[in-house]
Amino acid sequence: MITIEPATQLRQRVIVMPSGCHEWNGTRRNGYGRLSYRGKIYSAHRIAWELVNGPIPDGILLCHSCDNPPCCNIEHLWLGTSKDNSRDMSSKGRNFQQKKIQCRRGHFYNEVNTYNTSEGKRACRECHRLAQLRYTQFLDSQARFTVTRRGYIALAVAGSLLAVLIGYSTANICWTGAGYGSCTDLIDQVGK
Repeated sequence: MITIEPATQLRQRVIVMPSGCHEWNGTRRNGYGRLSYRGKIYSAHRIAWELVNGPIPDGILLCHSCDNPPCCNIEHLWLGTSKDNSRDMSSKGRNFQQKKIQCRRGHFYNEVNTYNTSEGKRACRECHRLAQLRYTQFLDSQARFTVTRRGYIALAVAGSLLAVLIGYSTANICWTGAGYGSCTDLIDQVGK
């Protein structure tokens, strides 16, 4: 098997474009140039960088200032973290999420209806409100009142005993201290 040195492969497979990019004209994956050396596959732009600048530290990315994945021009490459690369993408308006003006349910992203999550993502207040409402309605639909073995009336939601609502059922006073009729009204309001 004949192996061609990476530097030779770069010289043979790179085309200089009018934009100044040195585009890899060989095998690509996800737009990035790929080259093979001694049975291993390498990214062409990483090989170009390492031939000139030495190894890339662990946990550091090689980012393109030209936003052209097959570019191997070391003048268009810079070292950064994933966060740096994301900031660069956002500052250039390439973050497709930023371009959205509505959430997936059609509510507009504006100052009143938008908030940032703990992960730093924007979210729709209306969708959040509706999700909370659906959850509350689900809990209400799952609520069942039952009489325990000792005669206590209890609230069970989705099979879990949440609270004993009324004291001993033969008594006319519930655990709140109100008359038994008041607690019965409460049970009727929440849903039997």
